[in-house]
Amino acid sequence: MQEAGKPDGERLDGPYKWSREKWVLYPAITPEDIAAAEFPSLPRGRKSALAAAQVKGPISLDLSVPMERPLLLAAGAVGGLGNPHFVTKSVPRPKYATKGELGIRITLELELKLLADVGLVGLPNAGKSTLLRAMSNSRTRVGDWEFTTLQPNIGTVVLDNYRGRPLAQATYESGEPRTNFTIADIPGLVEDAHLDRGLGISFLRHVERARVLAFVVDLSSRDAVETLQGLWKELGEYERMKVQEEREKVEPIVHWTPFTSVEDALENRSETIIIPSGPTFENPLAPQIPSIVNKPWFVVASKADKPNTQDNFERLKSYLGEIASGKAEHPSGQKNAWTGKVEVIPISAINRHGVEKITEWTVGLLNA
Repeated sequence: MQEAGKPDGERLDGPYKWSREKWVLYPAITPEDIAAAEFPSLPRGRKSALAAAQVKGPISLDLSVPMERPLLLAAGAVGGLGNPHFVTKSVPRPKYATKGELGIRITLELELKLLADVGLVGLPNAGKSTLLRAMSNSRTRVGDWEFTTLQPNIGTVVLDNYRGRPLAQATYESGEPRTNFTIADIPGLVEDAHLDRGLGISFLRHVERARVLAFVVDLSSRDAVETLQGLWKELGEYERMKVQEEREKVEPIVHWTPFTSVEDALENRSETIIIPSGPTFENPLAPQIPSIVNKPWFVVASKADKPNTQDNFERLKSYLGEIASGKAEHPSGQKNAWTGKVEVIPISAINRHGVEKITEWTVGLLNA
């Protein structure tokens, strides 16, 4: 069989003294030149000087605010040596160079979270989207059926449009006057949502960022107290599952066997082995997100204009008073939860009745 680039009947001594994985050849080099070339020994593997600055994984980053200094995630690999590196008296114009080291491969998981000041939490068809439309210029889809909202929506409530007296006086943490705040509407939660049933649990991570939680309870549907307790149950279970997952990542597993004698202990004192089940270092870059149960919250009693809702509202109001006074435990069932003054605001979002009070109460919680 004739080899490419060679005349008939001519053969080259082989095998070639070069490796395709290590060397780069001049494009116009001929097979004869390859066979006659004396390749030097390969240089030792090199490591990038930036490798020492690379943070070891796994790491978790919160990019909600700009970082004070850049962070090196992938140092990359060292490039190859060009042909001038191999110049000698006998080979003044080498036609080969070395390839660079293998590149670094990393896996990134990017998660987009809506940054809203207020998160709306409620059952399907509780009136969250209607409330969002009533408070902001959002054109969220609404309808008298469950799961109208299939993805998170965010709206902006304007406090001061500079055309008159602002709706409410508010300031940012920096002390500057606040002109608006944002509301996130997530799909409705269903029973056992913490077990990934329904749609809402997959979007609860957006509520984690909210500074204030607003529970939207439909007064015309079912018992309002049971509804609120069910919503908090799902949030509490979701919180517990998150804590358990974090513990499993960093909790070390220690394998230990008791020594049978003093001699056994002296001979095997270095054989105690600790195998970590998660990262082998404390990650100072892990995001510090406040617990959901520690966030200020209030209740929006929707559809209060419908008949036979007064008794339901009074029971809900009495229950919230017991929580604030300590007579009833927090509906999430967790200790150290936020138990400040919890307000319940009756509204009719479709008629825009009572919506202004939600704005005023929210601003008070944001300023606290």
